[in-house]
Amino acid sequence: MAASGTPNRKEILLQAEEAWDKLVSGGQDRKSAEVYVKVMRKILEKGDDFLRSETERVDSLRKGAKITGDKKAEMERRLNILQSFQPVETNKSEL
Repeated sequence: MAASGTPNRKEILLQAEEAWDKLVSGGQDRKSAEVYVKVMRKILEKGDDFLRSETERVDSLRKGAKITGDKKAEMERRLNILQSFQPVETNKSEL
């Protein structure tokens, strides 16, 4: 999110896709990499507001009563990934 402009973000997306392709394991690392890439694509497609709406959507799914433990854990991982895209606010106060 710190990258400004679409060309810079597209370059970062290409690097992420290459890293995703290099993952050999079919486990959790590959699934997480897939989510990162999908989120990056959606941000480029729909804009920064996608993060807010997707975070709200996934959070409401996670809080749903009819969700299995595995699915809840998956939603929590997805929320963590979405939070990693949030812009970092620095509130520095001088003493």
